[in-house]
Amino acid sequence: MKAHPNDKQLVRNENGDPVERSSAAARLAADGCTDHFPIIVAWLTHENWFLRVEAAKMLLIWQYEPALDATIAMLLSDPVFEVRLYAANSLLSVQDWEPSPIEKVATIMKTQLKKEENPDVVRAIYGALLRIYGETTKARSLPLYFDPDIDVDWSLLQSS
Repeated sequence: MKAHPNDKQLVRNENGDPVERSSAAARLAADGCTDHFPIIVAWLTHENWFLRVEAAKMLLIWQYEPALDATIAMLLSDPVFEVRLYAANSLLSVQDWEPSPIEKVATIMKTQLKKEENPDVVRAIYGALLRIYGETTKARSLPLYFDPDIDVDWSLLQSS
């Protein structure tokens, strides 16, 4: 992925399209440019939910430790359900960290799984937990219309 000549301007443009800004940030990062890093950190609390999600995803992949707490906070309390949903998936990237905080993340996810009211977010959290515990096949075959009372294997979560 090669950065475009105007990517730095796109990332900085507060009036720009969030998808274009995020794509530009990803291209710059892929080229090894880190000038825009403080802007992405600021996106963690941006009013636009898409930029919050993209910041969490990018920063966790880059193993930026302060993004972990910010992403956990998104999972627990962001008012936009899409943010909570994508936060669950983004938190999986901490499995690659050394040392990995994945047990902390799994514990928080288990607690949130019981509290979360949005079925799509519950499905995302459960799918993430299945991946954490090596149940990738089960995670890929979760039903579209997810019912936690029927579809969650609580015994698996209690034994893990």
